[in-house]
Amino acid sequence: MAEEKKPTPKVQLMSTYIKDMSFENIGLQNGYIAKKQPQFEMNININNKKISDDVVEVSLNIKVKATEGEQTIFMLDLDHAGRFTLTDIEETQRVPFLYIECPRLLFPYTRRIVSTITLDGGLMPLNLDHIDFVKMFQNSVDAARAKAEQKN
Repeated sequence: MAEEKKPTPKVQLMSTYIKDMSFENIGLQNGYIAKKQPQFEMNININNKKISDDVVEVSLNIKVKATEGEQTIFMLDLDHAGRFTLTDIEETQRVPFLYIECPRLLFPYTRRIVSTITLDGGLMPLNLDHIDFVKMFQNSVDAARAKAEQKN
């Protein structure tokens, strides 16, 4: 008897859009002149929302604060989303697709937006480094596991 082949899982990015954005250009408004490379503090969160059986919205919320010494140069808060069609993905594999594959497809667009915003703000463009979404996902799984073990 021939073994039944499982369909290949598919993820398709349908569209991207800015859900919310704030850019405070504090330094240049106060006469900032770059003396050295600013320090960057960055936080990223991944959120998702089911739109229909096969369509999800995955968003990357990126917060960046640039400082030089005590002076804040800029603060950026970007909530950038994408709509994805997920086809032939088993329920057990859905979460990794939502937190690894979808953000990996969305990130180049998010990176371009951050670069453009900072450039249009009169600063050097901020080109975000690659984000290891696999490691980020594994860290969140490990943290949830450790928290569950503490409760027991």
